[in-house]
Amino acid sequence: MNGVKVELKVDFGVIRETLSRMGIVNKAERVITPTCYVYFENDEYFICHFKDLLAMFDEVPDVLDEKDTNRRNSICTLLENWGLITVIDLGVYQEELKEKIFVLTSKEKIEREYTINNKFNSFNKLAELRGN
Repeated sequence: MNGVKVELKVDFGVIRETLSRMGIVNKAERVITPTCYVYFENDEYFICHFKDLLAMFDEVPDVLDEKDTNRRNSICTLLENWGLITVIDLGVYQEELKEKIFVLTSKEKIEREYTINNKFNSFNKLAELRGN
């Protein structure tokens, strides 16, 4: 499994909602593209980069590079620092990207000041594959 194995300290929905507000932003167009998603499999939780998930479920080539991995791991570190998760195994990464991760406030999301552009929308497909 690609991704960072984590233990949740808060409800799954809180993690999912928080991750929906973290990623790459285009301030001119007021669009945020979430970088990571929380994924549950075999009684374990993972924080996965959207490219990991695209490779696993949409059968596209795995193009995750070091910058993507560092961004994912930086997001995991932020979530851990905020008391939302415990990272089980992060691996080695550079911390230089922390300042480049945009976090949309809850208020901005509620007031729809930004459009959220999800790159991974295959959780419905995943449910079909599992027969849910």
